[in-house]
Amino acid sequence: SGGFRVYRTYRDSPFGARSEKKTSPSEPTHEVEISLEEAYRGTTRNIRVAFDEICNACSGTGKSGNFGVCPSCNGEGVVRKSKMVNVTIPPGLDNGSKLRIPGVAGGRDLYLRIKIRPHPVFRREGSNLILDLPVTLYEALLGAEVEIPILDGKKVKLKIPPETQNGTLLRLKGLGFVDPKTKERGDLLVRVQVVLPRQLSAREKELFKELASLRHENPRLNMVS
Repeated sequence: SGGFRVYRTYRDSPFGARSEKKTSPSEPTHEVEISLEEAYRGTTRNIRVAFDEICNACSGTGKSGNFGVCPSCNGEGVVRKSKMVNVTIPPGLDNGSKLRIPGVAGGRDLYLRIKIRPHPVFRREGSNLILDLPVTLYEALLGAEVEIPILDGKKVKLKIPPETQNGTLLRLKGLGFVDPKTKERGDLLVRVQVVLPRQLSAREKELFKELASLRHENPRLNMVS
């Protein structure tokens, strides 16, 4: 990626000689890797674009005179050029998206192929963001208000209702990705992950045994035998 090449093709002429047929150059593409945060808010990049232009000396034929090879392009019909281009990547593009930058590659359009690095905390599903949130057993049972990060670097407060089950999805509207077409924002979906306490003290074990004696529940009661 990053450049393209013009090839000269040949066909048989009525006189037994081969005549040249110049092909049009394909559009150049360039892969740009960005973070999930940059995809969320948009960003800019300075990139070096390599591209081929039709050789002005031979007009793309690759010839010099009747029989010689064009010295400017070594008979290729094209010359390789490059330049720095500042591009703006709008917010909301997904992994694998293509962004067209008109007229920057020798008068032709440049296509940027977006590659988004995986994030250690968030993942994306369409326009929604997914966050797995660890909570303590006590926060899940009694309810709590906790601070969670969002992709713009800020923090927001999230209320965890009492008796929240493990795996529950809590929705924060409008904190997902913007849709480049509709301009509407997705949501932040927070998946609750209850973390059980470890290394219980003797007193804690007694309290849990006491709690177990007060409740006679069987969560497997409706399972098919």
